[in-house]
Amino acid sequence: MKCLIINGSPSKSYTWNGTETSGFTSKLTEQICNALALMGEVEFAEIRLIDVAIPTCLGCYQCFEKGEQTCPHFSCISPIIERMREADCVIMTSPVYALNVSGLLKNFIDHGAYTYHRPEYWGKKAIVISTAVGGYAGKVCDYMAETLKHWGFDRVYKLPVVRHGMNNLSIQLTSRCHRVAEQVYEDIVTKRVYPPSLKRVFFYNLWRTLNTADTALPADRAYWEKCGLDKGVYAPGFRLNPFSKFFGVLMTGILKNFVGGKSG
Repeated sequence: MKCLIINGSPSKSYTWNGTETSGFTSKLTEQICNALALMGEVEFAEIRLIDVAIPTCLGCYQCFEKGEQTCPHFSCISPIIERMREADCVIMTSPVYALNVSGLLKNFIDHGAYTYHRPEYWGKKAIVISTAVGGYAGKVCDYMAETLKHWGFDRVYKLPVVRHGMNNLSIQLTSRCHRVAEQVYEDIVTKRVYPPSLKRVFFYNLWRTLNTADTALPADRAYWEKCGLDKGVYAPGFRLNPFSKFFGVLMTGILKNFVGGKSG
């Protein structure tokens, strides 16, 4: 099993491997990693975005129109994307900064924005961790989780913590970390695939309609056709109940009236 940590803190004290553990977010991550390691053979890798020094996204739109390989910062982004593709589980972390994720993590997400158009991490699992002294940890976790679900992850576990000056993990927090680790580990070893919610089915068919229409961007259309995502109401390998299937067909018909396209 491969687990990738994407560390969004600009503080180098936020590391999970025990060399520097003054950061509270890192302590939560370390607990989860230790718990995973006790359950089986897990290969860990960590990417600290502060060390990668990704330049600010220019908003040039090249990744949307011509493909992510045309991004002017592709050499910085592609190694991270490849690690995500190889990983069975992604742990994404960020302290709350100005009521949102850190600028480092937001910049990385901006560079991966084409994945909203071309989701690819189907069936993968993730854990998102955010900590705050005062508040908004839950909303930051919600944002990270929603992003990863749009990118194709089928299950994202959230661990928001408002620590109110606490510097060390309580027994209750340690137990929460272990429960999350157990859930993720079981999902991966059993190869469990969760059925999509109606919200996910709606967004899938929205993008399917947009990306197979006559007005679709070339890179988007090519991706959906190459991967066979244009053939059904959800990605291959997912079982939908009859109502979800009906909802997907209904949404496709409605959306085609507004957008046009060939999806069916």
